[in-house]
Amino acid sequence: EVLIVLTTKFIYNFKKKKPKRKIKIVDVGAIIISQKNQVDFVLHVPNEYDYRFQTESRKEFIEILQLRFANLDSENTLKIYSVSESLKMFTTTLKDKKYGLYKLPEESCRLRDIEIAGSRQMEEDEEIEK
Repeated sequence: EVLIVLTTKFIYNFKKKKPKRKIKIVDVGAIIISQKNQVDFVLHVPNEYDYRFQTESRKEFIEILQLRFANLDSENTLKIYSVSESLKMFTTTLKDKKYGLYKLPEESCRLRDIEIAGSRQMEEDEEIEK
């Protein structure tokens, strides 16, 4: 059994009651959600490698993660993407990272309406509007 724990600064993954991975919330660059169901998603971690999760509480987990991220890093935006393809296509593995490959969806897949924009994003949006 896999357990995901979200604290004020970290995301922990436990397997059989033992910690498997610890990710700083501010190190998460994006969340990629599956349109195929309501449980699958990927945490894109640019400095490391991505992590695929499944939880019946995906929506709540993502909402809390967004708030924690915004609280810890008001400058950057935690991007959220929604894809109809297999999440495997958008999961950067340790091997991919080794070769400098990052598997993010296209910008058109972003769900900007549910993102909490950081100050950089707001400045970019203002420049576009001018």
